[in-house]
Amino acid sequence: MEQPSMIDQYYEQFTLATAGTCYDVDMDEETAEVERRVREVSYNLWKDAQGKSLADRMETEKEEHFEQLYEFSYGVSMYEEDYFLPKRTDMVALLIIEEKDMYERKIRKARQQYHRFNEVCGQLSVEDKRMFTSYFEWSRKVDYEQLRQSIVNNLQLLNQYYEEDDDEEWRREAMRDRMSSADDQRIIPKPDMEKRNKRKNKMRQLFAE
Repeated sequence: MEQPSMIDQYYEQFTLATAGTCYDVDMDEETAEVERRVREVSYNLWKDAQGKSLADRMETEKEEHFEQLYEFSYGVSMYEEDYFLPKRTDMVALLIIEEKDMYERKIRKARQQYHRFNEVCGQLSVEDKRMFTSYFEWSRKVDYEQLRQSIVNNLQLLNQYYEEDDDEEWRREAMRDRMSSADDQRIIPKPDMEKRNKRKNKMRQLFAE
């Protein structure tokens, strides 16, 4: 079953947290500006706090993901004739190597983000740390107004870790998720299993050399 995107998970949790509060409706301009910053920081905190579980899941799925890369090499050959792509095994091998490297970098980045979350929490009061951990890491229901006030009280510290120039990332990520979901809707022809297995074995031999 396909995992929901991080931005979707965040919005689902945020909607539940703000339900029934004055922050799920329009606010005056001054309050809205503060709330915008609170939500941006909140998203960054949530993404950092989810870093460990994301990295652990990616580690678990790594072998399956890498196995699918060999199947990708077969998929390229299926479209080569229609799109006039060169039939070069070495080019496909480079693409696979790059994808593996990118996957490993994502795992490292997720662990670094989780480390940053713990670093932030280490500078908070006991009460604020408990609230941040409960909401951002364990996705437990908390009083949003208390959580919001905790973020506001610690904005000077949080701004050192999450610069405003980086806070548009959550909007860019939402757009990437929508594009990715659209790509997943594409129709893929039924593969020739015998030909695919031969190509997968060829790619394994190439990496084993």
